[in-house]
Amino acid sequence: MMKEIFAIIISILFVAVVFMSGCTDQQNQTSGPPSSFQFTAPTQLPDATVGEPYVYSFCNPDRTDENDLCGSSVNPCDNPSGGNEPYHFQLDSGSGFPPFGLTLFPNGLLMGTPTIAGERIFTVCAVDQGEHQCCVQTSLNVIEPAITVNPDSLIVQGRICFNDPCEVSATVVVSSTVSWNIDYATGSGTGRCFDTVAEFSRYWSVCPNSGGPGETTVTISTMMYGESTPSYYEEPILDRGSTIRFQDVDDSSSYADLSVGLELPYYS
Repeated sequence: MMKEIFAIIISILFVAVVFMSGCTDQQNQTSGPPSSFQFTAPTQLPDATVGEPYVYSFCNPDRTDENDLCGSSVNPCDNPSGGNEPYHFQLDSGSGFPPFGLTLFPNGLLMGTPTIAGERIFTVCAVDQGEHQCCVQTSLNVIEPAITVNPDSLIVQGRICFNDPCEVSATVVVSSTVSWNIDYATGSGTGRCFDTVAEFSRYWSVCPNSGGPGETTVTISTMMYGESTPSYYEEPILDRGSTIRFQDVDDSSSYADLSVGLELPYYS
């Protein structure tokens, strides 16, 4: 019985070490008398996704702006703790860097948009005003997005139609590892292929409006009613842009956005 209890305690300690690491009065503190300064951080940060904004705060409670202080008389923090506030953060020299596109700000905010998939291991040091520091190694895995649309920004070339309305269109390729459907950023949606849906000032149609894993060629189209750019304009007129969202059917937080607009032709 005692052996079983001991084994459970060892397992709990192992899990704690795997998921959270920290230091107290770390031996590599730079100067000053000993203090009760402490800092902990996960050994594995939440995953990031290529091309999507990422924010993680090593200061707790979380800071949301890179100009916020980590710890003050009016806004104290729980982690780091025990040192002389405010704290600042820096990367430990020679211990690696965050993924490309992310920056560690002095208040402990790790923020940016990652550009390359893969795991990076690096060490973050919290430093108090007495120059005591605690350094913790952590890692961050950047994954490829589940859904991408190429191109993700599109200008459809318009035509002048005098007698009857005419349709203009362009295509994009949706690459996905999951099943997806169309969800318009403004909250509108389609039920079938080529349903016309008001999106800002333009009615756009999307077909197909759903797909599965793999690559799907999608047609974006709209109707023209004689619109044109007057000849005295120096540049073509672009109508107000629209955003069309290709969304994971099982996870609303996983999606890819297409920005689409219409360029009106010249008429003289």
